Amino acid sequence: SWRNALPQVRGVFRSMLPVVMGVTLSQLNALIDRVVAWWFSLPTWTEAVHSSWWPVLESGTASALYLGQRMYQFPLGVFGVALGTVLFPILTRHAEQGDMRGFRTDLTLGLRLSVAIGLPASVGLMLVAGPLSVALFQGGEFDAADAALTTQMVRAYGSASWAFILLLISNRGFYALHDPHTPVRLGKWAVLWNFGLSAVLIYPLQGSGLAWGTSLATMVQAVWSILLLARRSGGVHWADARATLLKTILCCGVMAAVVLALQSSGWPGESAKLQLGVQCLAGAAAFLGAAWLVGLDEPWLLVKRKRSTQGSV
Repeated sequence: SWRNALPQVRGVFRSMLPVVMGVTLSQLNALIDRVVAWWFSLPTWTEAVHSSWWPVLESGTASALYLGQRMYQFPLGVFGVALGTVLFPILTRHAEQGDMRGFRTDLTLGLRLSVAIGLPASVGLMLVAGPLSVALFQGGEFDAADAALTTQMVRAYGSASWAFILLLISNRGFYALHDPHTPVRLGKWAVLWNFGLSAVLIYPLQGSGLAWGTSLATMVQAVWSILLLARRSGGVHWADARATLLKTILCCGVMAAVVLALQSSGWPGESAKLQLGVQCLAGAAAFLGAAWLVGLDEPWLLVKRKRSTQGSV
């Protein structure tokens, strides 16, 4: 009966449009980066510009930005989207039942997992950006200069991996509370921040300034979003979140020390693929070993199935 179903279908679309707009805004910054890079590195354009204050980017900047974006989306897709998919129905059930205590508990768990997963992903991408770019992309017409440019983009975008994951989780929290408009409002501000930061950073950092502008804008958006969501839901367990953050920073420091020691020693040779594999394995082992020593439990939640009578993850 289409006539009876039509009001409900309209309700679905009314609820869906703000969410689609929020997702679109989150992708808009990356698109803006590539369009600006393409324009300012276009030969027919740059040859006509002779002003010393006008930024001129080297050829290949747009492609390097694209490849850098693919790298930060790997941990976002593997961990962030999966975590958001699991948390969303749980948070929605708490909100529908009026169980804000359970909502805050599971939101805090999402925050802790975002930090414990996203922060080492950010540090790891920044550490192995060089061998990663060479191993995956260098070859043929993609030479060492292109790999070096891509390395800069991977480091810039990778620094915000934790923010992209945290933003995804906080947006799911707003949707669970039937508030799709706050992520849209924050997304509009993030686009403006990205414009401003990119306009400033493009001069000292050239093409990587565009990537850093997007990353810094996303960091601000993610922190602001989780603070607003905490206020809306009555707060989160900040003591638990701070403990997770401090332990994660310590473990990331151990991981960074191990990877940097390998890089400075030049071991295991000139092969970028071998360097990438060794550094990734050694870094992961160092992080997990340090996590076990300091009692950072969140990484083990990804591999150990835990049941809760309250419906927690």
